[in-house]
Amino acid sequence: MKPRLAVPDALAFLPLMRGLERPDATVELVRDSPSRVALMLAGARNGIKCAVVSPIDYARHGGSYRIVPGIAVSSSVPSGTAVLRIRPDARSVRTMATDLSANAEIVLASILLAEKFPPAGGEHRIVTIHPVEDIAAATFERNDAILEYRPYPFAGEPEGFVLDLYAEWSDMTDLPFVSGFWALREQDGSKALVSKLRLAMERGVMVRKEAARDTALVKSLPIDAAVSRAAAFDYRLDEEHLASVEEYFRLAFFHGILGDVPDLKFYDPDEWEE
Repeated sequence: MKPRLAVPDALAFLPLMRGLERPDATVELVRDSPSRVALMLAGARNGIKCAVVSPIDYARHGGSYRIVPGIAVSSSVPSGTAVLRIRPDARSVRTMATDLSANAEIVLASILLAEKFPPAGGEHRIVTIHPVEDIAAATFERNDAILEYRPYPFAGEPEGFVLDLYAEWSDMTDLPFVSGFWALREQDGSKALVSKLRLAMERGVMVRKEAARDTALVKSLPIDAAVSRAAAFDYRLDEEHLASVEEYFRLAFFHGILGDVPDLKFYDPDEWEE
């Protein structure tokens, strides 16, 4: 039976899948929203042994997971993937609607609002989340802000005052925002699997604009927007990216979102297979 891997179904993650999605590949890919992918790995649902998870989903299972070194998805420029629409007449943001499809972006929005746009009077509080099933139906009648996770670009710009969350994080920290990396339980890894993941990423990065264009044609998306978004992401996991993840953990802990700051633990196939 082929090893089953889970990846968020979003344009930014396409380069991680290059070659892995083919019928003759030695692994099987499952694609879903970031939050559901995280649940699959956490519960080993559908036989999932390795998945691309967000930093916050890693943090919640940090004792069990190991990070595959060298591979991540990050951005420091506007991409339109995660945007926060703020009610034009809002003097502060106390409530936020979201469809809960992307845990990392919900936490990111909460951190940015607390750090960069605190309530008047300096009161320290985290925004109240209003979950909705259909984010397109969310309105400003009950919410000061609406968080939209847009896995694929579409025509038209969001109305009102809009924050691109990845760019806002970079502006605040001078670091790229890391939205995901491969994680697994140590006993489920192997040198062969890690090699496949690295090769897929290297090949995917080389053809990411072409892949974005092809995806846009298949999904009837605006081609220029898809190609532009593909160029907005980086796929390394080096010291700068790790520093960003650690800062994200620190701020999530400071604002009471995390109970502690987890260590970053990496999978070493040589050590495990000795």
